[in-house]
Amino acid sequence: MTAREHDVGTVPHWGKTYPYLDKDHFILARSREEGVPSFDMQNDEIIDNETDIQRPWVEISVASFIPGTNKFGFVLGSQASPRATSMGAWINAHKVFDRPISVGPVISKDILAKINGAAQAKLVHVKLSRDQIWNASRSSGLFSAAQAITDEHGDVEVELIIKVSGRVKRDHDDERIQILETTRGVLGTEFEFAMAELVNFDQEGKYEIDPVNLLQNHITKKMDVSVTDSEGNPIRIQSAVTAILRAVDLLGDELR
Repeated sequence: MTAREHDVGTVPHWGKTYPYLDKDHFILARSREEGVPSFDMQNDEIIDNETDIQRPWVEISVASFIPGTNKFGFVLGSQASPRATSMGAWINAHKVFDRPISVGPVISKDILAKINGAAQAKLVHVKLSRDQIWNASRSSGLFSAAQAITDEHGDVEVELIIKVSGRVKRDHDDERIQILETTRGVLGTEFEFAMAELVNFDQEGKYEIDPVNLLQNHITKKMDVSVTDSEGNPIRIQSAVTAILRAVDLLGDELR
């Protein structure tokens, strides 16, 4: 099992396959000082409500790939669980592929069209956790600034706002075009919060500002995940997989 342990940032993570319903799924476990599941490294099992101090406490996330695509559904076990970008970092550390991969959320086609069709952006505002900063594969000025802040301040969230203040005036077109390019560059990246103010002009040159919450426009589906069955047996992982499969059926063409 130590061969499947890799530090993501500075925190140990373990990856493992999980066979269920005739398919292999993926579990990523993140070391925690406290947690609900624990990891039995000898038997390679995630155990709910286990108090054996010889087994590390972990928080888990569950991933299941959509057949015929490079997309997967992802369920967080808790707010402290590893994010999808941590899964990408673990896969790269494990050298599953010949080249590094990047992992990010699927963005709705409507929001992609809106951002790609915008003339400018007046503002981009993002908030990132330390894990999201460290696991980001982008090298733009925004991420470089966030990484520099965490290098100095440690395990902190970083909130960045880039904006042109005041009314929309044409002598600041270059600045707003650059903010739009920054907004396009962060699409598909995982955030705690992300929004932009897009700017468009009509035929008479009058402007209109369109606020867009980038996080709300990720393709997501809220589903119930049971922790135990009617007899009290732990079914957290099976229930997470089932929830992903149901969500894929409901979202349908949005994921294709």
